[in-house]
Amino acid sequence: MSFCGKTAAKHIEGFVNGCHPADMDDFVREFTRMHNTIEQKAVQLLIKTILRVSETPYPDGRNEAGVKACKMMIEGYRKELIADLLENDSYYSHRPRERAETWVRGGAYDISWMPCV
Repeated sequence: MSFCGKTAAKHIEGFVNGCHPADMDDFVREFTRMHNTIEQKAVQLLIKTILRVSETPYPDGRNEAGVKACKMMIEGYRKELIADLLENDSYYSHRPRERAETWVRGGAYDISWMPCV
């Protein structure tokens, strides 16, 4: 089955709008049974979604907890990406911390990027 992102988003919207906690658990269980490469690409999609939600300019009572959670996740992920570069990347491990911070926070790096093998 293949369809565009807009159609996929509408399907997810319909699912989320009427689902119960058991449905969410079932979704998560099936999501984590994907082929590893597809799962990694799906995580990339989730990170892009979390990033977009974190940038919501005017949250209100209906979505403010979700926006706040997304902002916290993105900030934590960025901090961990910087720490990982400094610890494990031969280029950044010998340079000032600011260089890694500029790369991750400076806008040129897509934090959702993951290799698909």
